[in-house]
Amino acid sequence: MSKFFSATLVAALSLSSFAVSRYSAGQSPAPAPVAAPATSDLSQPYARPDLNMTYNPPAGWKTQDTTLVKAEGADAKTANCMKVLLSSTPESASQGLGGLSIGITVIDAARSCVAADMTPEAQLQSMVEATGKMPGLKPVKNASAYFIDGRTFWAMVAKGKPQLTDGTSSGTEIYVAMVGAVVKDHVVLWEMAAADLAMLQQMLNSTVQFTGKQPHILYKVNLK
Repeated sequence: MSKFFSATLVAALSLSSFAVSRYSAGQSPAPAPVAAPATSDLSQPYARPDLNMTYNPPAGWKTQDTTLVKAEGADAKTANCMKVLLSSTPESASQGLGGLSIGITVIDAARSCVAADMTPEAQLQSMVEATGKMPGLKPVKNASAYFIDGRTFWAMVAKGKPQLTDGTSSGTEIYVAMVGAVVKDHVVLWEMAAADLAMLQQMLNSTVQFTGKQPHILYKVNLK
């Protein structure tokens, strides 16, 4: 997501997880533990056998090669702390919406980048809560915890004109959400930016499935 949120998540994990941009082939990509498929007109599941987890983006969305996605302005340490796993965008998404990229970015927030005594659950809660405190945003749904098949999840929804990484504010009001889970000591985040509530609802209705279990809606909430 280009020119996106920075200051609050820097405080949460000493870096910005929302400041994600598409970039030219001349720049070095951030490493990812599992390669995503090249850009496709159809959404494809993101499978992590090591985590016994599969994520299904909204049907019909484009999945972007993660070598074309990185944390904006990230140095090597930051890139290693926030590993981009998947980027998925709707067919109708425009990169020109107030300088913001619309869609879902899935990130692995490395445990090695927080204090040794901070639990995964505390790290997750801190990052999700921090999203609702970003300059220019107001919570629509306050951060709250829930469980899917015994795993801890946190989620929140906000709207507004977020502050960009250059210090200016977006000229367009958008809806954003942060959903996260603790999966086998990994903190996995789903960062979402949408042009309207209907689009965000579609993102939140995407599904996650753990081996041997039924698929579950990522965040079961009615945004009407």
